[in-house]
Amino acid sequence: MHHHRLLASAMLLTIVSLLSCGCGNGEIPKYPVSGTISFTGKPVEEGFIIFMNTSPTGQHASGAIQAGAFHVEAENGTYTVKIESYRETGKWITNMEEGKHKQREQYIPKKYNEESTITHDVQGAASDVKFDLTP
Repeated sequence: MHHHRLLASAMLLTIVSLLSCGCGNGEIPKYPVSGTISFTGKPVEEGFIIFMNTSPTGQHASGAIQAGAFHVEAENGTYTVKIESYRETGKWITNMEEGKHKQREQYIPKKYNEESTITHDVQGAASDVKFDLTP
């Protein structure tokens, strides 16, 4: 009888261990990916980076760019990378929703956002990814 309790306890412990480690819960692991982004040799001060998974079932990942650095959590896979950053034009505009405000423009070329051809392959954690953008 004692043997059956010991066996049942061992099985329960195994099941709890498997579930707590994330094994068997069906979730695909995500990995930290970080690095730097520069445009014409200078850090992109602020903006957004989007990793668009090229797999139809894949998840996208996005994050802020601050002082030329970014950090996202992404699944393993191949991504199209889009980088956006805006700056003030020195002009003022007025509209009904926001009132009067400084005009901002996307200054990163379309080849890095709307028409991006940048790809990046995520295979586990990476902390040294570099995107050096040119006009």
